[in-house]
Formats: sequence, C-alpha cells, structure tokens
Amino acid sequence: MTQFFANGLVHSLLLGGCLALQPAFSWATEYNAGEFMIVGFKGQSLQQEQREHFRSLRPQGYILFSRNISDPQATAQLIKDIGKLNSPSRSPLFAVDQEGGLVQRVKGWVTLPSARAIGQSGDPALTYQLGVETGKILKSLGINMNLAPVLDLGQPASSDFMRSRTFGRAPSSVSEHGVQFSKGLLSQGVLPVAKHFPGLGKAKSDPHLSTPLVRLSPLEWSSKLEPFKDFASISPSGMMVSHAIYSPQDPTGHPATFSSYINKTLLRSEIKFEGIVVTDDLLMAGATQHRDLGKAAVDALKAGADLVLVSWGLKQQRLISRAIDAAITSGEISKEELEKKRRRISQTIAALGLAGRGPAALSMPQFQTQKLSALVEESYKKSIARLLMNQHPSKVPNVYCEKVATCDWIRANTKAKIVSKLSGSLDYAYVAESFDAATYAISRANKPKVIIFMSHNELAHNSDIPVINLYGRQKTGLKVSIEALMKGPYLH
Repeated sequence: MTQFFANGLVHSLLLGGCLALQPAFSWATEYNAGEFMIVGFKGQSLQQEQREHFRSLRPQGYILFSRNISDPQATAQLIKDIGKLNSPSRSPLFAVDQEGGLVQRVKGWVTLPSARAIGQSGDPALTYQLGVETGKILKSLGINMNLAPVLDLGQPASSDFMRSRTFGRAPSSVSEHGVQFSKGLLSQGVLPVAKHFPGLGKAKSDPHLSTPLVRLSPLEWSSKLEPFKDFASISPSGMMVSHAIYSPQDPTGHPATFSSYINKTLLRSEIKFEGIVVTDDLLMAGATQHRDLGKAAVDALKAGADLVLVSWGLKQQRLISRAIDAAITSGEISKEELEKKRRRISQTIAALGLAGRGPAALSMPQFQTQKLSALVEESYKKSIARLLMNQHPSKVPNVYCEKVATCDWIRANTKAKIVSKLSGSLDYAYVAESFDAATYAISRANKPKVIIFMSHNELAHNSDIPVINLYGRQKTGLKVSIEALMKGPYLH
C-alpha cells in the first residue's frame, strides 16, 4: 500500500510536472523550423543525403541557382523530385533570382535585358509583357517565386555597386517598371518578391562582403521608399529586406534584416504591406558580421521576417533549424508571431492557386520563347534609341553599331575592325560582349566617344570616355544602325 502510494505519488508528481509544462510544449510542437525557411543546395539532381535532409527539415521553400539548372526537362524533373519529398497536400515555394542582365538563373534559352535596359526603354507596357513571358517560362519549370524586381534606386556609376540591376535613378520610373514587371509575373502565377527593402541604392559596400551603412537625408529616404510603397499594393507578393543599416532613420541601429522598426513599424504599420517578408541570404557577411548564424535566423524571425533564406550548406541549415526550434520551444518567438507568419505564408500559397497541389500537378515544360525573344530585341532597340536621342536631340549621330566580338579574347581581325572604325570621325562606337574587346577599344579611342553595352568593366568606369552599361552579360548583338532606330517607331 505504501509502495503503491509512493509510486502513485511519484506518478502524480511526474504527471503534474508534465501537465504544468504541457501548455508550452503543446503549441511549440505545432511548428517546425523548416516551415519558416527557404533553402538552397548543390547539384542538378538530388543525392540521398539531400533527400534525407529535406525530409527531416521540411522547408517551406527551395531556391535554385545556376548550379542547379540545366536544360528545361532536367530542371522540371529536379523540381518534381523535390516536390515528392513533401506530403501530397504540401505546396512548397520554388524560387529563383530572374532579374535579367547580370542576375538571371534560368538562361541559355532567352537572355533577359538588365533592369537598366528595361527602364531606359521608357515603355512600361513592354515591361509588363516581359514579366508575362518570363512568368510563363518560370511557371512551366515549376518555379512559382521570382526574387525580383529590384526596386533600389540607381546611383552614379562611380558609386553604384548595383549598376545595371536597377531600373534607373528616378523613383517614379523605378516604381512604374517594377510594378508592371511584377504584375506580368503574377498574371502567370509567379510570386514577385521586391528587393532590397528599404533600398540599397546608396550603399557604398556590397552586403555579400560586409554590412553596408546607408546615410540618407529625409528627402532621400522618402524617395527611396516610393517604389516599395507602390509595390505594396500588389497581392499576393513578397518583400526581401536588405542587410544594410539605415541612419539616422532606424533607431534600432541594426541591419534591416534584424530591425523591428524596419520590418514591423515601417513595412507593416506605415506602408501597410500584407505579403510575406523574406530575408536576403543569411550566409552573406552582411548578415553574420556581428552575430552567429543561428542567432541571425532567430533575430530575423523575431524582427518580423516570415521566411529566412539560407542559400546552401546542409550543416548550416541544420544549425539554423536547431536554433529556430529552440527559440520556438522556449517561447523566444511567440505563438502569436508564429501564427501570423504561418497565416501569411498559407494565404500567399492559396492566392497563387498552389494550395493542396502536390508534385503530380507539375508537368514537363511546354513553352515558346519566340515572343520573349522579340520583346527582348524591342527593349534593346528602344533603350538605345532613347539614350541617343536624349544625348543628341538636334541630330542623328554618326554611329558604328555592330557586335564586334563573340568571345573572351580579341582575334586579329576584330582588332583591325575596331581600330579602323575608331580612326574615323565617329560620335559613338557600339562594342558588345567581350571584356578584352571593350578594353582594347577604349585604349585606342582618340576622337570618338564610345558607348559599351556589356558587363561591368572597372577600366571602362575609370575611363575618361563616357560609358553606358545597360545590358549586363547580354549574348545577343544588334546589327542595325542607330540612325534607323532613331528614325523608326521606337520613341513615343
């Protein structure tokens, strides 16, 4: 009897202890860290270790880079294979950075113009169509989330590390083109995610390498926010927050990723954004310069992020998962906050028409690129025509316009062609693609001015010759005369 009583007392005490802990334990186990994560991985097919990792982690989203993407069929199959790791009712997000120009992961079929070229075209209706056709290609692969458009404001070339990734320097133009590109994506069921809130345009350093400090006047701050305010009306949508520190506007002194002022006060309360908030990659030095990786993930979720992005590394993803789970269990991240995040994510998925659609809903890609190719060419023509018309309002300049190099070295005949053309009385020479060809052209240019439409070239930016960088690493050359462009139907 005594033994029974003693055992019963012990049992009651243990049970009572469990019951005392039950409220915190019951709600905490309703959540898992993975549902607040977007993860990247290596390879163009899944290895067994990756399969086991994803089954255990159960991430809400996956991000694909160029390292993951080959031909359309293989890419679609990879996405289907990942989808099969989820329950039939689970609808993961599949994201890419498909900005155009220097930053586009799906390439080799059609190369998008850079945002700078699109903005220079001055045609928001064309921008919308580019968004539509881009959305068609992404959706056909199973990609339902595009980490674009970039809504940062461009800066003078000497201080703009973003360069051709922005639509321009005027807030109204950036806003108009960004909104139209987003609406085009959304018309095809692809979620637009604007970046890098509240703007990286005046940052002097790249957040991949360090935490930028952005100092702004009240007028600059207001201008920087304008495109994001206009984008906030698009639903569903997402917003990616930058790793920069904003002074003196943000009283917390934290990078925006970890700032409750930026995420909650500014973005949610003042701008009234109701979509999902995604961090930039937490593996960037700008995020972990002053905190370890696990703390960075937890701090970002506490500040207001719905999804934290971890671009690679199974080890790093496990570390972050454990840190988030611990913060959930301890109550460091409140149930109320977790419910808000879960609700925003589920509402976004439902609005995209993905809810309850498992991997069987995906099919092999069926898309045509002819229309997008035509739109890309029209965008190039309009951007060049408008640029030269603005610089030469009273005359048609004497222009040499040809794709003069197609490789990373200069062939002898290419050198000769450049020298012969630059020795005349040209106003402009158009040099495309090759770094070496552009460098050589600059070094030999005496009388003519040179416009180079190519990827960023430090020598070009440090040259005394005006350089316009519109296209990024564009593989398509224009073999039409600027005179014909300026006389044609490309300006309105």
